Amino acid sequence: MRLHEKQSWPKWGLQIRRLIWMLIHKAFPLRSGTSWISTGLSPGIWQPTEVFLMKIRTDKVPCRHYQTVSLPAFISGRIPMNSRRIERDKSLAALYPEIAAQWHPTKNGESSPYDVSSGSSVKTWWLCNKGHEWQAATCHRTRNHSNCPYCSGRYAIKGENDLATLYPDLVKEWNYEKNGDLRPSDCKPASNKKVWWVCGEGHEWQTMVYHRTSRSTGCPYCSGNIVIPGETDLQTLFPEISREFDAGKNEGITPTEICAKSGKKVWWLCKKGHSWQAPVISRTNLRAGCPICAGQRTLPGENDLATLRPDLAAEWHPSKNKNFRPSDCTISSGRRIWWRCKEGHEWQSVVSARTGKDNCGCPYCYGRYAIPGVNDLETVNPVLAREWNTDKNNGLQPSQVMPYTNRKVWWLCQKGHEWKATVSDRSDGKGCPFCSGKRPIPGETDLATLMPEIAAEWNYEKNRGKTPQMFTRASGLKVWWKCPQGHSWRATILARSRNGSGCPRCAKQRYFSGGGF
Repeated sequence: MRLHEKQSWPKWGLQIRRLIWMLIHKAFPLRSGTSWISTGLSPGIWQPTEVFLMKIRTDKVPCRHYQTVSLPAFISGRIPMNSRRIERDKSLAALYPEIAAQWHPTKNGESSPYDVSSGSSVKTWWLCNKGHEWQAATCHRTRNHSNCPYCSGRYAIKGENDLATLYPDLVKEWNYEKNGDLRPSDCKPASNKKVWWVCGEGHEWQTMVYHRTSRSTGCPYCSGNIVIPGETDLQTLFPEISREFDAGKNEGITPTEICAKSGKKVWWLCKKGHSWQAPVISRTNLRAGCPICAGQRTLPGENDLATLRPDLAAEWHPSKNKNFRPSDCTISSGRRIWWRCKEGHEWQSVVSARTGKDNCGCPYCYGRYAIPGVNDLETVNPVLAREWNTDKNNGLQPSQVMPYTNRKVWWLCQKGHEWKATVSDRSDGKGCPFCSGKRPIPGETDLATLMPEIAAEWNYEKNRGKTPQMFTRASGLKVWWKCPQGHSWRATILARSRNGSGCPRCAKQRYFSGGGF
């Protein structure tokens, strides 16, 4: 049987209560200054999982402390300070001596860190090395590792980190009348407390302290964020813009009630009857006008592509643009669209490129794209197309490129040399760089093979990875050389191979010794 709160206890239930009361007093003696106030059994005492509630009083904290605790909590030690004996080795002083050292010597009555467990939730007084006093629960100090709120900057210290000391200019706008007993010296600059301010013009407003210190916000009336009728309202400052204020759709708002710098979105109505929404500040600061008149938004039948350029709308691809139609975009749109000309050529281009100054048409018909069998490389220059490197061009064929495109592709000459060059360079007559001697063929046309006596003076240390096998004898690159005497100098490969010049220091020594150059 389970009793409810409003039901009375049976006689034998009262006997059980008295028995438990006696057992608790004998099993758990309380310290002096702590007393039992009342006990009671919860209505569900018949269930093994129910708890037995007790109410205790502690006299040795600054104020008399009453708290209702459960029997399991009482036995396990999760009870207020001084409610039961604390073993010395499990006290705050034993487990956290550095925190216990900050125990306030006078404000906690006769209690000491040896009388409190490290998990106590009762607020006690603390005193740091710098003399700052504050209240905090012991469990907050042990679990959260919290220290002095003044030293850590959470509380203001007058003359050190308070608003009056760090921001004296803001103190001039402190509203002493409306802030009551609160003073600038009581607040930190990072405080999120809302206080009252008054500017030099007499405007009063409320905002958080850190908004003024971190965000450098000033008077919202002077800055135009809050409207002052006749001074900062839209009607007064921008009468020509306020004429386009749509009174019908902006019910309850007039141009005299809204600030000229407001970010609020309102409805506008231009001379042509176009209606649109935009923030007030976008119209006053950015001078933005009607987006439909400016061609930024589409109005079918008036400024769309189908209406203004029916000739281009006729080349709109019927299937590749999905559900997007010529009536859905303006003539200045930057959207890429698929087109199809009368000849059946398909290509992509932005709308504005076709309607603007460039007036771009079909790139195939104008010769900018290759048409196989008409203007492609394979058709126009079949001899050059034979040197196309099919393996290295990733499926790209000479029939897909124009003869004078600047695209770089791979080539393969009759002797098997492979290189990369633009199609236009090849069409201009440039051939294989290996066969022409512009690039070395290791073992055939490189410097080391053709002129080993010069290659023997190559300075490998100063040339940093460059070797004679990497250059032809006609190269104009300046490199480092080293003669048998250990002299080092720089000279082009061509100067050494064509003129036969050697070490300049050795030549100078021969000259002065009478041997001449």
